[in-house]
Amino acid sequence: MQRQTILRFGDFNATHTTWGCNKNNVSGNHIFNWLEKTGNDIIVPEKATSKKSNSTIDFGITHDAQEWNSQVLEEATSDHWPILFETPFTIDDTLFFK
Repeated sequence: MQRQTILRFGDFNATHTTWGCNKNNVSGNHIFNWLEKTGNDIIVPEKATSKKSNSTIDFGITHDAQEWNSQVLEEATSDHWPILFETPFTIDDTLFFK
């Protein structure tokens, strides 16, 4: 059975040692357990995304993170660093979106 395509990106405020945080919180445990149960993957940058806590609380969730890349951009005025996600998807240049 093929897994459903899933793409979610955001500020999850979820910390877990699996994605490089110093400790787990309740939200991190919930997301980690859900990932284990569903077989989905996390797209997480190598550097922390929160300026305040030096934790990675902003990331992506997908059905297959194998070809994804992400990097923290150290610019902006928010208390979170922005993340650049690079997708493995390609688009035919003759397609038009409405």
